[in-house]
Amino acid sequence: MTLVDLERTFELYVTEMKKCERAECHWALLHLAVVVPDLCGSLETPGARIAERYVRWCRENFPQSERLRPGDRYQLRNSLLHEDASRPSGTEPAAEDQKTQYATFSFVDPGAAPVDINELDEVDADGKKNLSVDIKRLADDTVKVTRRWFRRVAAGSPGMDGVARNLEKVIEVKPKVSEPRLRAFRIKVLHHNRRST
Repeated sequence: MTLVDLERTFELYVTEMKKCERAECHWALLHLAVVVPDLCGSLETPGARIAERYVRWCRENFPQSERLRPGDRYQLRNSLLHEDASRPSGTEPAAEDQKTQYATFSFVDPGAAPVDINELDEVDADGKKNLSVDIKRLADDTVKVTRRWFRRVAAGSPGMDGVARNLEKVIEVKPKVSEPRLRAFRIKVLHHNRRST
């Protein structure tokens, strides 16, 4: 697998992130930014639990920060994708590294504040910790570390064997066979046989 293969496979995500930014669709951009680590982690270790692979991927790929730890990133993702709120889940994950140090997250549109407040952690009026996240910076950082991950995968770094096997599962854009001019998302669906008990 080459760097070009990886860039082509992820082109849909990077292109959509750029479109969101240009159109000032920051909420959609934020969602894409938290999905990309999920996708990369699942390509590396598809059988692992989501929390484990997400936190591991963030730990191995994002610069280490006391303000935005891998567990914070995981709970930020959960608050967006599963609860559509700025509060992390009330049900704490089993592993310590999957927890967040924050009670709430504030998602800030690029340029909305007169000063840089990205990763500003503060205590709110209720005495709970809050982290402010600049959506564009989070998205830019995600693209940057993902491209670095591409280089590691293409170089054959240890533990990357699964990526080549699983790359075909990523959503791709192809012309629809019945209508050559129609662009469509092609999604591979995995069927599981259910056994009756």
